[in-house]
Amino acid sequence: MKGPVPHRCGALVVGGPYPRERIVAGDLAAILERSGSVIDSGENSDDRGTVNLLDGLRDAIEKDLWMLHAWNQEAKHAWS
Repeated sequence: MKGPVPHRCGALVVGGPYPRERIVAGDLAAILERSGSVIDSGENSDDRGTVNLLDGLRDAIEKDLWMLHAWNQEAKHAWS
């Protein structure tokens, strides 16, 4: 059986040995990708409130993805 299929989010590849965490990572990566068009739309409409809110959420999601990826890598090495 093949291993997990990682999701690519910019330069970060997320995914790991645990199915739930792969699903969460994939969902977060999808939200991160889609938030870009909403931010662009907010900037085009001069809606600084929306842009600021989504910039903060993007930063938090990027951090969460990085932490989830690091945890998965650590768990993978601990069980191998």
